[in-house]
Amino acid sequence: MPFTLRSVACTALAIAFAASVASAQKLPPKKEAKQWLEKAAADSNLLGSGSAPFHLVADFKYTLDDNTTEGTYELFWAAPDKFHENFKMADVVETDIAAGHKLNIERNTKALPLPLWRIQESLRSPVAQIVGHDPNVKKVYEDKSSGDYRTCVEFESDYNRPQACFDLNTNAIDAAIGNIYGRAARSEFRINEFVSVGGKRFPRHIYLTALGETLDIHITTLEPASNFDEALFTPGARVDAHDWCSAPEEKGHIKWPHPPGVWGLPGPPMAPPGQFSAYYVLVGRDGQPANVVALRHGPDEQNRRMEAILHDAKFPVHRCGDGPIDYEVIVSGSSFGPYGMY
Repeated sequence: MPFTLRSVACTALAIAFAASVASAQKLPPKKEAKQWLEKAAADSNLLGSGSAPFHLVADFKYTLDDNTTEGTYELFWAAPDKFHENFKMADVVETDIAAGHKLNIERNTKALPLPLWRIQESLRSPVAQIVGHDPNVKKVYEDKSSGDYRTCVEFESDYNRPQACFDLNTNAIDAAIGNIYGRAARSEFRINEFVSVGGKRFPRHIYLTALGETLDIHITTLEPASNFDEALFTPGARVDAHDWCSAPEEKGHIKWPHPPGVWGLPGPPMAPPGQFSAYYVLVGRDGQPANVVALRHGPDEQNRRMEAILHDAKFPVHRCGDGPIDYEVIVSGSSFGPYGMY
């Protein structure tokens, strides 16, 4: 009997060792791991040309200054130039309808709501935001922290060290974590619970936290949609209509003014340490700010300085065909300075 038990134990160890060796042999070389990252980034773009129509519904929690509010977001997406999105958080409501060369906006606030901007940006190719343009793979390894073995890749992108994990059998992305502000400020952008839809692969859970602001999105519905009621894309009578196109030509970069005592070294802090400032900017057809609205800011004097900076800044000019258009952005930053349009 002892010999039999010993034999069984040895056999079990041998099988486990063989399985471990076989699993380790599945680890791809760094060049192939980079291809996995790039494919996952491309496959997370639900909003690109050629993507299939879909319907998305999400619940979210948005925290700012220790105040948490729940809300809902819904998107009916037929094409890059044809969609309908609804946003509701407490008493803040907005509906945007893109139809051809017009973007029709109906909102009950004086500016684009900050959480809506965060949602829109977070849903825009979320894997690509983490992977970047040219990921430099540093390490490929096995991981079992989620319960099952996965192939994980640690890489460098825009001076960050994000990580992405892939299903051991299908090589499909399973989770990823990175940040949005690089080394300038602590932030975390985490995506998981991936599903396949319309030939794409997209996370159903998106979590973003940075500088006192947190957005936690849970997608409850993500399904292909073959036919939409055309009434969805018919704007109401109270909309603010803008000339628009899905892929405007952009010329120029943000140019910040440098007046003495207002900008330069050291720059004026825009918010207490660990927090952030956010400003809505309506950029005119000439790239000059037509309207600036403070959405979150520090002391009044710092806010006045920052608004002056933004009013004097030069933004890229957007054009649809031969005609320039106006557009909306949110510029965020903190005591580190402006981070840009994220």
